Amino acid sequence: MRNAQARLFSDNGVGLVDHRGHSMLCREALQAGLVGDSAIEWLRQYPNSYGLHRLTGEVVRHLSTSFRISDKGLFPQGDVLLNRLNTPYVDPVETASYALAAIDAGLVGLDALAPHIEAGTDGAGRIMAEMERSLISRVKLPVAVEKAFSFGIQDGHFILESCCFADFTVQAPASLELRVLLFKTLDAMTRHLLPFHTPMTFLGQFSYFNHGLSEAYEELAPRLATHTREDLCTFLLDESVEHEEYIAEYFYCNGQDEDAVNTLIDSVYEMGELKQVAGASLSQGDRAEILELHEQARQISERDDDHRALVQVLGEALHHCLEQEANESLKGFHPSDFPGTAGDGVTLFESILVRLTRDFPNLEQSSNDGFDGIVGGSGFPAIGLPLNPEQLRSVTLPVLDALSLTLGLLQRIADALEECCNAE
Repeated sequence: MRNAQARLFSDNGVGLVDHRGHSMLCREALQAGLVGDSAIEWLRQYPNSYGLHRLTGEVVRHLSTSFRISDKGLFPQGDVLLNRLNTPYVDPVETASYALAAIDAGLVGLDALAPHIEAGTDGAGRIMAEMERSLISRVKLPVAVEKAFSFGIQDGHFILESCCFADFTVQAPASLELRVLLFKTLDAMTRHLLPFHTPMTFLGQFSYFNHGLSEAYEELAPRLATHTREDLCTFLLDESVEHEEYIAEYFYCNGQDEDAVNTLIDSVYEMGELKQVAGASLSQGDRAEILELHEQARQISERDDDHRALVQVLGEALHHCLEQEANESLKGFHPSDFPGTAGDGVTLFESILVRLTRDFPNLEQSSNDGFDGIVGGSGFPAIGLPLNPEQLRSVTLPVLDALSLTLGLLQRIADALEECCNAE
């Protein structure tokens, strides 16, 4: 057994032994009394490299227990050193460039950075921290969605990440006129402010999260007006019928039994109901159409005292859409052009969701599963906005302002709808 152990060590661990150096160390340890004569037993049992290796281990073990270094007073400026070690390295040249851009764009004042600039290269980290605070404070979040977002600077970008939906629940007005105005305004906001999700874009006919249900609705829509639910159920259960692509795929995955058919019919009816409630949208979305809608809001506000607060905030939202359309500051902005999840997942702004108080359980389950499936493969929705001088003023700050504006308007719309519905 000893010979086998020695051969195994010779094959795999001989490089661990310095015969000359280890022998001298062990001899000195024996002569100094650091280890006793019993330690020599390793060499008697294994008169080879393995025995020397084990004897050296005994010597090292005794050495480690024979002295101790006190840490008291070892680092006189321990707190300062620890703080320096915990501070990530920040390139002072890049920091200077970012700082000049921030001052030039009015993001931060020179007075706020002056003490850190005077510290030289040691102040680079503090300059970046001051910039991060200024950028975070630039984003005005409604209290209800504050926990949905996190922010921070990383690799020359201001990172915005969403860990959950920033959702705003609205109750559709009973008035058809107000319903059309509401959902057309939301559609205008997604086109001209930021591309968040309305009930229709998330759940509806053209949602890419539940595209299969959308196709089923298209296939069955002509029958909804002329067939009863029982007729539809009979039609779908008929195995002799050659169904269209999505319906055939649905049955392949879920079976062609009564439960699966009823779930599909429920989903199709929900799609039709959602379209009836929230399906109003802009036809072109151009300036002339938004101007017409804005004028309509003004007229309703003048004659409808009960809903004036709601209509006024919708009019304000449309006004901002017109301003955005005119100045074109974000017309060239595409989230996929920047670091983040837009390329292989969903954009940060798709985590902003307008929900309806009315339940659409099958559509919600389908869309949530579709959304989660994408996010599960790409990570939480996020975007990195650049800090470089060329884009801080032209891209980053306008996007942050648009985010604040959009979230604030959605919160005010939700509050006004709640107030109107309570009054009714």
